[in-house]
Amino acid sequence: MDINEKHFSAKFYYLGNRPYIQGVVIVDRFLSALKSVLEELKLSREAIMVNQVKFIKEVKHDGLIKITTANFAEEEQHINNSVTSEMICTVGYSKFLLRLYECSPLVITERREDGDSMFVERVRLTNEFAGHAILHKVSNTTMFLTGLIQANKQIHLLELNDTNGLYEIRWVYMKSFPIFFNSGFPDKIDLSIYHHGAKKNGKLTYTLNTLNYMLKNKEYKTQFCFYYLER
Repeated sequence: MDINEKHFSAKFYYLGNRPYIQGVVIVDRFLSALKSVLEELKLSREAIMVNQVKFIKEVKHDGLIKITTANFAEEEQHINNSVTSEMICTVGYSKFLLRLYECSPLVITERREDGDSMFVERVRLTNEFAGHAILHKVSNTTMFLTGLIQANKQIHLLELNDTNGLYEIRWVYMKSFPIFFNSGFPDKIDLSIYHHGAKKNGKLTYTLNTLNYMLKNKEYKTQFCFYYLER
């Protein structure tokens, strides 16, 4: 099913004391826009997979989300300078491309309290290339994604032996994870985290991890790319 391009305004806020807009805040805006389109098209919201979320450059202003399936292959190849982030997802047999464009001259000033690690437990390294964590009492997709991000981040900090906040860690892209709009999550989600390695590029070090977990009797493998640098 193809749609003409749909537009949604996107307002952002800072979480905690972060000097940047956290990726999960951007994804939450993508999900809100996607949900509106699925409701309009009367498509099921049960079988949704995000193929990839990619952060192209830092978000500093409120923006505009554009969603399309028409000419998807052609659109996917062209990214202009105003695109800051994009998400590609599959809903049934339809594929959607969501892009965030920077279009507001107003600088983001809103800041909200950060409680994103309260439901991430027992993060530990199991060997040099693997780790484990538990998410508990996850009530929605945004909390679930926040848990994945925080578990992965904490594994990185353990690998770096960073107890004094010497490193800044941000994620670059995330591949292959489910969205559940209409149904809940189990009380406990076990995560197995595998570290594939790191590559240094100037002051930045890029790392790649895969998180394995079970949801609704199905195994998922979500891939994360992060970078870190010394403060």
